[in-house]
Amino acid sequence: MASAEMQARLAQIDNNRIKREQSIKERQEHSKQYREKVIARDKKLVLGAVVLAFIVLLLVIATSVLSAQIKYENNEIIAANEELQKDIDNLKIKIDKSKNLKTIEEYAKKNLDMDYAESSQYVYMEKDKAPDNLAQIIQEEAYN
Repeated sequence: MASAEMQARLAQIDNNRIKREQSIKERQEHSKQYREKVIARDKKLVLGAVVLAFIVLLLVIATSVLSAQIKYENNEIIAANEELQKDIDNLKIKIDKSKNLKTIEEYAKKNLDMDYAESSQYVYMEKDKAPDNLAQIIQEEAYN
């Protein structure tokens, strides 16, 4: 009897060992499947992060290009403004020079063939006897 009990007990131990081995294999298989799922999910996350980083990099590059273009246009406007300011300063100098009586006199003599009036060209009028049509009288005197 002891031997039958022993054999039963050995059979039960053997069955328990087989069940444990199967349980260990099932857990290992489940763990392997879980790791594969986690790796696939991690791959998707890494790919998403890489795509997001690429998009951010493109935005940074586009912003830099736009900034450089705006700076270039701004520098062109500043250069044009400085050129216009030089022209304005030159014109102010010419205006100031042309207001000078000596310059006006020289221009009138050289270019317009004008000179000071001689005493015979003066027209004298008395205050009380001012004519009604002064412009016409001066015009008649000038062309006679």
